[in-house]
Amino acid sequence: MDLYETAYLCGGRDRVALVALVRAAGEGRIAIAPARHRVTAGSPASGAAPDPVEAAVLAALPATGALLGELRRRVARSDAVADVRRGLAAQGLLLGGFRTPRGRRRRAELDPGTPPERVAVLGEPGIADERLRRIFTTPDPDLAAVRWLRRHPVADGRDRGGLYSPSDGGASGYDGGGGGSGSGGGGW
Repeated sequence: MDLYETAYLCGGRDRVALVALVRAAGEGRIAIAPARHRVTAGSPASGAAPDPVEAAVLAALPATGALLGELRRRVARSDAVADVRRGLAAQGLLLGGFRTPRGRRRRAELDPGTPPERVAVLGEPGIADERLRRIFTTPDPDLAAVRWLRRHPVADGRDRGGLYSPSDGGASGYDGGGGGSGSGGGGW
């Protein structure tokens, strides 16, 4: 059973996409900006051709880059990942997208083993590189909110600290809406 079949059996198509993205990052085929989760094409250390699922990663990545979560969804829906599913179905391990009794037994026998297998079996917790694991376990940022915060600095130098939240009564620094007190105070 290959790495992607193991990943599909343990976590479905999203796990296959995760394994491909982690491998592509490890090989330098992609670069991921930690804060923005922006994925761009890298320059691989080896000249080896990517496998079909890694090729799907590169094919789904626009020249301008993409957010990690969106790229992961595109790869999970790719033909290469569907081929992995079809291969497992042909082996009698999946039926209609679900593990068969044979597939469940095979899944129970899997050992996390080395780092690539750890990611395939365990998912994000199996990523050995702590920085990379943190990137994959945090949600993509809301880029519209980041852009808004950059365009609307606080005049008195206070740190905005984040977006306005009614639960903090406006303590985050945003003063353009009613706030938690219900008293108004600006507005649009």
